[in-house]
This record gives sequence, C-alpha cells and structure tokens, in this order.
Amino acid sequence: MIVIRWISLLGILLLSISASATEMVGAVSAGMGGTGRAAVEEQEAVYLNPAAISLVNKMHFSTAYQSGFLARDVSRNTYGLTIVDGSKDVLIKGAFAFRNHRINLHGMEFNENEFRLGLGQRLTKRFSLGLTLSHLKAESPDGVAYRQNNVDLGFLLGLRPNWGLSLTGENLVEQDQNIPSALIRPSRVALGTQYIYAGSITGRYELLSPLNFYNDHKPYLGHRFGLGIKFQADFVLNLGYSVDDFAEQNWSSIGLGWMGPRLKFAYSLQSESRQSLGTRHLVDLWVNL
Repeated sequence: MIVIRWISLLGILLLSISASATEMVGAVSAGMGGTGRAAVEEQEAVYLNPAAISLVNKMHFSTAYQSGFLARDVSRNTYGLTIVDGSKDVLIKGAFAFRNHRINLHGMEFNENEFRLGLGQRLTKRFSLGLTLSHLKAESPDGVAYRQNNVDLGFLLGLRPNWGLSLTGENLVEQDQNIPSALIRPSRVALGTQYIYAGSITGRYELLSPLNFYNDHKPYLGHRFGLGIKFQADFVLNLGYSVDDFAEQNWSSIGLGWMGPRLKFAYSLQSESRQSLGTRHLVDLWVNL
C-alpha cells in the first residue's frame, strides 16, 4: 500500500508540475493562448518574462484565481497575490508573487505554495534583462513534503515601440539528485514576439522547447498563438490557441478584459480538445497604485 501511495503521489506531482510550468499563468496570457513573454503584463511578468518588469512604471497590486484540469484526473484551484514596484525612484524594479495551489486527484488533495521574486533592468533604451528566483514547497495529506528552488532568465528586445521579441530560459538550475525525477520541473527555452497594429490589435506567437528531451529522447515543440482586440477605450477581447505535443494537449481560449487607468480586470475561459479535459477559468484583478 505504501508503494502504491508513493507511485500515485509522484504521478500527481509530475502532471501538476509540468502543467503548471506551461499553463494557467494569468488571465490575460491564458486568453491569448498562453502567450505574453514579449509583452508587458504587470501581474504576469514574474512568471512569463522578468525582463518585462523593467518596463513597468508604477506600483501594481493584483490578485488571481484559477480553476480547472491540468491533466486527466488532475485538477487545481489557485489563489495568488502579486506586487510589482516599477516606481521611478527604485534602483532596480522588482516583483514578488505568492500562489497557493490545491491539487486534487480522485479525492486525494495536497497543498502547494509557490513564491517568486523577480528583478528587471533596462540595459539600453530597447533591451532589458530579467531574473526570477522561485521556491516551491508542497505537502501531501500524509505529510510527505518536497522543496525546489530554481532560476528563470528573460530577455526583451523592443525592435520598435509596437514590436518586441523575447527569449526566456526557465528552471535553469539542476535539481538535487535526492529529489525524485518526477518532481523536477523541466528546463525550457521559449522564443516569443508581439506586434501591435494601430494601437488596437495585438498579435502574439511563441515557440517553446525543453532544454533536455523527454519521451525516449524525442524533442517536442509547443506553439502558442494569441490575438487581442481593443474596443473603445478600455474594453479588450482576447483569443488564443496552443499546441503542446509534450503534454498532448490543445487549448483554445477566449478572454474579456477591462483595462482602466486605475483598475483592471481580466477573465479567460480555456477549452481542451485533444484529451477532452473540459474548461479552465482564470480571473485577475489588479490596481495601479
């Protein structure tokens, strides 16, 4: 029974970690197919690309809620808080984020706490560099716990005011060999771009690949597509689609947002077609201080 319980726990953690590293980052990025590494989304930069923190020019406070399936028989509810300080008088712009994940598999639940500290610095007028330090702690109902520390690096290049390119490396630190391999977050590199047309139509594309190979050393690529349409002054409609051959999941998404000068709100709905995992719901609310 103990062996079976450990195998079940490791399976849950493997699925939850690999999915959480690639999906359900925030409502805006989710509505645009999981894209956003070449964008400046204040509440998501510490997860997607810390280099974008350098382009934030105010202090922001945001809350997040997420609910849905990560993989077959694995669901997760998430509550999160993020603070970003991009004030002009700070030496280095930074962000701190906390998220609590409640993961469920056939009634078996465990608690996961995630902490992130991100720093971003503009090196030139159009080039920025960012660093994120992360700490993840999880505990099962039986008291089995694990901890992981890691580092993300991000680069952001503004070719024009309306066109940007990004390069990110995620989970770049080799994990302790005493941690079961199923618990180690996969290392990954991602290329992204964003183009804004006439200030009202945003197009995004991202290409993702692991730094090491899985599935019998067969490489895989993930593709993400996003489209955002701004109506009137503050209302935004987002559409997206993602293809992930590693997780064998295809997600289509739609999102609505209100981007006011002080208060912003975003909601996204994702639907998976390859494994019929159902829908996900993501909500973000943030305030410019």
